[in-house]
Amino acid sequence: MVISRNDELWAVEVKSEADSLSRLDGQVRAYLDCFDKVIVVSASKHVSHVLQMVPREVACLGSERLSDSCSPKRTQTYSKLYQISD
Repeated sequence: MVISRNDELWAVEVKSEADSLSRLDGQVRAYLDCFDKVIVVSASKHVSHVLQMVPREVACLGSERLSDSCSPKRTQTYSKLYQISD
C-alpha cells in the first residue's frame, strides 16, 4: 500500500498471521530506496521478528487481529510519523 501525504510517499507493508517474513528484508530495503517513510503493520505473532529484521527508521505497528486497531511497537519512530501526518 502507498500513502501520499504532504508531498511525501509512504509505503506500508502488511504481514498477516498467514504471511511469511522471508521476503520482508528485501521488501523493506527496496521501499527505503523509493519512499520517504516505510511502515510495517504485522500480526502480533510477527512483531518481535519484524523489530529485529528492519532498520530503526522503519515504523512498526502490531495488532492481535489486523482488523482491530494497531498499536505502535517502535514508539519513537511512530511518533515522528504521527507528527508528520497531523
